[in-house]
Amino acid sequence: MATNIYKGTVKGRPISKEEIKDIFESILTLGSFKSKHKVSSNQNEYECNKSYRGLAIIISNESFEILEQRSYCDVELKMMQETFGNHLNFTVVTFKDLTAQQINWVVDIACEQTQFHRDSDCFACIIGSHGNEKPRSVDSLPTCVYYRDHCIYGVDDDTVTTKSIIEKVIGVEGLQDKPKMFFIQACRSKMNDGSMNKICSEHGHEILVRDIVKNSFNQINIATSLNPLSSSGSKPTDNDTIGSMSKDQDITEFSIRAALKKLFDYNKNMPKEIIRIVDPPCADDCLVVYSTASEKNSYGRVGVGGWMLYSLHNAILTQIKRIDQESSKINCIDISRVLNDMTYYVSKYFEVDESSESTHPKGMEKRKVPVLFEHCFPKEMYFYL
Repeated sequence: MATNIYKGTVKGRPISKEEIKDIFESILTLGSFKSKHKVSSNQNEYECNKSYRGLAIIISNESFEILEQRSYCDVELKMMQETFGNHLNFTVVTFKDLTAQQINWVVDIACEQTQFHRDSDCFACIIGSHGNEKPRSVDSLPTCVYYRDHCIYGVDDDTVTTKSIIEKVIGVEGLQDKPKMFFIQACRSKMNDGSMNKICSEHGHEILVRDIVKNSFNQINIATSLNPLSSSGSKPTDNDTIGSMSKDQDITEFSIRAALKKLFDYNKNMPKEIIRIVDPPCADDCLVVYSTASEKNSYGRVGVGGWMLYSLHNAILTQIKRIDQESSKINCIDISRVLNDMTYYVSKYFEVDESSESTHPKGMEKRKVPVLFEHCFPKEMYFYL
């Protein structure tokens, strides 16, 4: 396992994209081979028969130009290196204090490691930083509908959207049909701009995108409605009909926007309060874990780290201890059990409390903060040890 932590600035000079490429090359050349290859006989289980567990990129930001310092950054980095490097046998590449541009470079270069990904079982991305939900301008939507994208801050206080990071990774050919995991330790509170009515947004409600599309086509005569992905007036086929979509079919942003327009055009009496669009369902073979729910703050503790990442670390250790105690019965870590243990641990043991050095706004004492995760894993995922 590589234990080096590469900083975004060296001797007062920001590291370049070429230097980041050299870092990846030096680490992946010595990638952590697995001692055992698991060829699954169960079609409902992801294969673990490659040479490497996979690449894990770890980024944690501490010192920002304007935003408050995250004083538990080093604790996070150490925990995540131990969790993904020592315990899960990933090949880890670790960075601290990156600008938004450097975060993009790291993700881009990680995605370019084609051969390594082909020889790997899966991929992981772990990011700890400040975060926010930024309004996104979308043409041809009613004024009371808006999108927000979750974004992660670089130390220069510029942002990278979580969506853009995930989209880059899911486009990697060598990772197709393989588990891709994202753990995001960052706030998801709202960032308002001049185009959004703050008062209205507080009184809005959420509508799941699948329900938006479905309801819009139910309200309009579905047999004669236009195909949202076509400019022609032809009758939609079964594949075009949102009302008959299976839960595994993808809903594109274009189809969502088309359906919203139809919904508002045909329902003039629809309430005019703000409707926030929740992101479409998770991409195939992806797991995305957020340290808090949408519109909420995320928390950490000095000496402990971000609560979600600490609880992830604890959940992995708990399973390893269980394996040691029951070695004759079990020899793998079940990711679904890790997620359950992690969310339970946060809800049971962590709360916002002034006396315990939590980072939180005043008046938030004793407040619980939930971990939120979503995944589209069609198979069971195990880390064989």
